Amino acid sequence: MKNYKETYKGWVIVSYGSQFKYYEANKRTKTTMIGDDILMIRKQIDHFNA
Repeated sequence: MKNYKETYKGWVIVSYGSQFKYYEANKRTKTTMIGDDILMIRKQIDHFNA
């Protein structure tokens, strides 16, 4: 799988193989979380931003 990168509502989502890592783009200290499904990650980000 190609490396994938997108910015979604202030978060950066990048793929590493079959997993995705995501973190807040504008934070100096990045809390990186890992997920398997891009749609679930977007839902999680919506939840964090709510």
